[in-house]
Amino acid sequence: MAAPFIAGTRNAERGLAEGRRILEAGGSAPDAVEAAIRVSEDDAMDWTVGYDGLPNLLGDVELDASIMLGSSRKAGAVAGVRTVRNPITLARRVMEESPHVLLVGEGADRFARAVGMGSESLQSEAGRRRYENIMAGRELLEGLGRVPEEMSVLAWRYGPYLKRQMRQFDAKGWYARIGKTWHGTVDVIAGDRRRELCCGVSTSGLALKLPGRAGDTPVIGAGNYADARYGAAACVGQGELAIRICAARQAVDLLADGRSPRQAAAAVIRDALRVDRRAILQVLVADPAGRVAAAASQRDLHTVFWRQGMADVERRPSQRIRAR
Repeated sequence: MAAPFIAGTRNAERGLAEGRRILEAGGSAPDAVEAAIRVSEDDAMDWTVGYDGLPNLLGDVELDASIMLGSSRKAGAVAGVRTVRNPITLARRVMEESPHVLLVGEGADRFARAVGMGSESLQSEAGRRRYENIMAGRELLEGLGRVPEEMSVLAWRYGPYLKRQMRQFDAKGWYARIGKTWHGTVDVIAGDRRRELCCGVSTSGLALKLPGRAGDTPVIGAGNYADARYGAAACVGQGELAIRICAARQAVDLLADGRSPRQAAAAVIRDALRVDRRAILQVLVADPAGRVAAAASQRDLHTVFWRQGMADVERRPSQRIRAR
């Protein structure tokens, strides 16, 4: 019998208490992961996950999530969800009740209704006003200031004038800037008494993203991967970069090669920095014994951790990896 443990990124701290309660009572790793992530998804003050998350360019909230079991490597994922505030639960239903791994957009929302999850608005009136104020320049994006007028025009004329606006304005450059600050994801990894290992990830994605954009969160092997023989990993940061380097699967492969979680996490961040010296990425890695570590390309990040026998959840600084 293994000692249960649970770990998460910094915005999982409140949720970890719920996951811990489940594990202490003998519950399963997937139950603990789902419950912990739902706390963040339900928190309207966490603008990077779930309900009232920062919307896409046109003002619509689109949510992504995935979950994976290490014992069987079964997985479920959803992207572009617009009517379900708990996409981690929907991703689990995809894993357990559908023949597929990934459902997107309208298909994911229709599946949610088909399995009885219902539908609801993902944006409060306050959230809608926040979007309108940002696009009108009445509210600043921390670290970025006002949204450039060209982005506001791109939003208003997205349909008929997309190609013209993209030519006239360096949208890629601006999205690279916003990606350094206005992104976020909640990651949780848990192991239970039966040695099941589970990893889950949920996000509202890059703020003001182009409609339909999906980052690494719903991409198994990029934002999330678990293999009970070796370990599990999950990522936060620039999703496009995590996809390009298959960050989560790369970390687990390094564990399989004999690296420790600390070594594996650091190696993934070094690889990201080789691809882009300005990379923004954090990776959380755990092995089946419950040894957990995290590394990041930016400073002052931490993760949270609990293992059976600990009196309380512990904060742990992420190892800072610099570009060479």
